[in-house]
Amino acid sequence: MGRSQGGHEIRLWTQVKPESTILAEVRLALGSLKTTRVFRNQVGLAYVGKPPHLTPVVTGLATGSADLIGWHHYEVRPEDVGKKIAVFTSVECKTQDGRTSPKQVNWLIELSKWNAVAGVVRSPEEAVELIQTWQPK
Repeated sequence: MGRSQGGHEIRLWTQVKPESTILAEVRLALGSLKTTRVFRNQVGLAYVGKPPHLTPVVTGLATGSADLIGWHHYEVRPEDVGKKIAVFTSVECKTQDGRTSPKQVNWLIELSKWNAVAGVVRSPEEAVELIQTWQPK
């Protein structure tokens, strides 16, 4: 981001929040909603044991699955008996410049096909909007 002053460009640096900070803020914002519960989904690979007998341990749901997973309850309409149901919810947190991997995009597409609440957010406000504007298809 630059601004010209007297023929000289002045660079304005804004501090970019790390993804971990955005993730923590989103967890707090979604945690304040009575209709939503999300949990950290840490995808990774670790090894346990002592060399040379190491055993790989995969964590998280699946490669490409979102940072936060859980549910959002949706009150079924009267024609649907009027019960509340949990709708699978998957929230991927990114920085303003953060990009989703192809596997993350595939995860979100597959969930959307099944009418889940799924999306990429870059702030707590976007996360709350994702939840509150979701409608069944």
